[in-house]
Amino acid sequence: MNKDRNKEENNKKENGNSQYRESCPCREPGPGSPGSSPKSSYQKDKKYLLDRLNRIEGQVRGLKKMVENERYCVEVLDQIAAASAALDSLALVLFENHTRGCVSHAIKSEESEKETIDELMGVIQKFIR
Repeated sequence: MNKDRNKEENNKKENGNSQYRESCPCREPGPGSPGSSPKSSYQKDKKYLLDRLNRIEGQVRGLKKMVENERYCVEVLDQIAAASAALDSLALVLFENHTRGCVSHAIKSEESEKETIDELMGVIQKFIR
């Protein structure tokens, strides 16, 4: 019964936020020609985010080499913790941008406030598990 409830809640989250997503500032056309991809709430931090992702990618490649070279377990675990912390830090930047941009816009315009908050809480729950 609990599985059915969770499945139903997930379906609501996936399908019930369409009005919020369509009215989100992220859905407005971005700079460039017509048909360009929507602008994101993190557009101002895009370069920073990409730089961080490149560094994290390097950390993960380094982890792979550590395992290939059979480095000491604790050293590998330390590097995994560092990569995980870097991803968490990156996620916080995205959370802040999303909350200050998309979520704030939806609440101010009184468009699907409940769905907006439900979606945000769903994402937060994924990160604290």
